[in-house]
Amino acid sequence: MKLQVIIYVIIALFGLGARLGTGVLITKPKIEKSNATIADLQTKMRRIEAISQKQAKNSRSEIIRLNNELKQVKTELKQVQATNKQTVMEMKPSESALDMQQTATTEYKEYTVKEGDSFWKIASNQLGDGERYKEIMALNPDVSANRNLAIGSKLKVPAQ
Repeated sequence: MKLQVIIYVIIALFGLGARLGTGVLITKPKIEKSNATIADLQTKMRRIEAISQKQAKNSRSEIIRLNNELKQVKTELKQVQATNKQTVMEMKPSESALDMQQTATTEYKEYTVKEGDSFWKIASNQLGDGERYKEIMALNPDVSANRNLAIGSKLKVPAQ
């Protein structure tokens, strides 16, 4: 009976060893395939990382270039603004500005707005020159602000 138990134990151990060996043989190719996949993914990751680093370096270079260009444009803008400021200070009042100032101090007559009237049309008919509409606008700042000429409203027009 002891011999039978020993034989059963040996057979069980042999069966267990066979199963274990079979399991290793079955899983070994799967493990090798997984390791190959991991190695492939690591290679792709390194390649993508290198590309990303190159793009980041190029982006930094582009940012530096654009910042330098922006500084140059700001400097040029300041120079232009300084030149314009100096030019404006040296300028004499324009003729139209003088005309408008003179118009403000001159006498005027009243004109009643009719259908189809505009500042230009009124200046052309009343003053003989449509370009003089600015004088009418200067005398009527409350109306000229919105440029709405209500029929029947009264406008100040220079007395020629």
